[in-house]
Amino acid sequence: MAFAAVVLIVCACNQKQEQQTEQVEPQSSKTDSSSKKVKSEEKPFDIEKLPKEWIRLLETDTTNLIYHTCDGGNKLLSIISEEDGFKLFVHGQQEDFKYGIINTSITHGNNIKLRVRSSQGSMEQVFVLKWLDEDKGLASWETTYLPGYDTMTEIFTTKEFKSNYIEITQPCIECWTEEECDEFALQNG
Repeated sequence: MAFAAVVLIVCACNQKQEQQTEQVEPQSSKTDSSSKKVKSEEKPFDIEKLPKEWIRLLETDTTNLIYHTCDGGNKLLSIISEEDGFKLFVHGQQEDFKYGIINTSITHGNNIKLRVRSSQGSMEQVFVLKWLDEDKGLASWETTYLPGYDTMTEIFTTKEFKSNYIEITQPCIECWTEEECDEFALQNG
């Protein structure tokens, strides 16, 4: 009986330790094979080789464009250097998030993984950059913010290519009746 109690305690401690070191990775970057195989396909990547400023694009049926909402702005990603290392800064909308970059790697498929830790917590998270057209500064960024949440995949362009996209700013005036909307349309041509 004492042996069974020791086994239960050891198993419980191991499970607790595994939960504490859990990392959040985008779902599409996980594989069915062992994690050792995934890690062996990754090689270190120099973060300084990445463009430092990224602007989210809104995908429409016909084109991609830069869209600034009235109350939220447009999401931006910035890679910044601080005294204690590089940071990934997600900003431009209602909330800003800063992550310390723990390490970066490149996968066999040329996806760039940034393993980060939130400045507000200890949980690790992974952002994956997938080039869609590197010559035009177009890439998707993917992450899962918390375990069990949906994976976010958004299209971004680098600041260098910003002028290649139509930029739209949502007006901050709302109309509630047909007359108000008609008047607003006349005033703003």
